[in-house]
Amino acid sequence: MILLFGSPQSNADQVSTGCANDTANVILSGPNGIEEYCTDIPMQPDFTPEMSTCPITKAEMVSGEYEMTLISNNGNDDPVAFQRDFTITAGPQQTVIVRAEPCLVTIARVYANEN
Repeated sequence: MILLFGSPQSNADQVSTGCANDTANVILSGPNGIEEYCTDIPMQPDFTPEMSTCPITKAEMVSGEYEMTLISNNGNDDPVAFQRDFTITAGPQQTVIVRAEPCLVTIARVYANEN
């Protein structure tokens, strides 16, 4: 599983701003005791999207409530901790085949009776 921090699409508040030149630990917790330590991410430079990879496969994912925790000593500054909760609905992979069928288009002219 890959977690994105500071992605413009997610409006994540984990974009590091004004943080010290340090790293943050990322922990993914979930149902059935899932707790995975993911790859660390740098806290610098500011406003830079970062990516953390967690050692959990798609087959190991189960439906339920998850949380992602980001923790850092923030160098010699005040420590920081962020938590984001989210839900995953897991299921077997599905493949959908769509066949293009020829279609007929009927154009009808409608004439209004002006009487």
